Amino acid sequence: MKIPKYDIKIIKKEEFSIQEAKRHFENAKETIKLAKKNDKYYTDPKYVKSAGSYLWHSILIAIDSVYDVKYSKKGNARADKLDYQNALAKDTRNSKNRGFDIVDIYAEAYKVIHLSMSYDGILSVNICNDGFMYAKKIIDYCELKLKK
Repeated sequence: MKIPKYDIKIIKKEEFSIQEAKRHFENAKETIKLAKKNDKYYTDPKYVKSAGSYLWHSILIAIDSVYDVKYSKKGNARADKLDYQNALAKDTRNSKNRGFDIVDIYAEAYKVIHLSMSYDGILSVNICNDGFMYAKKIIDYCELKLKK
């Protein structure tokens, strides 16, 4: 019996993680479309909450791909919001570029995506769009860090 040859592409863990973060981001975009719009508001908080959850996970996956925050805790302790924020802050402390502070974007993303979208199911289209913008900026930042 002949064993078929497969063209297997080896992907680094970090690249896979960024791809996974982008996949979650795309899932959030598809999910938010299900929360039909009525002028400036969505009509169903269920889909907003689900999209917010996808977005928040996309951010955590992207940050983990660069800083490995999830596995830096001792024992079985879970990484929390401040662990991720501190990991991002290490890079920006010495940064001369004050116009783009990833820590501030992360803090806003936490409020908009995790709290307002995921928990509260906020129906404002503008606020949800801000959440998508924050997530995209963080994922792009992490992808750029991996390429350096």
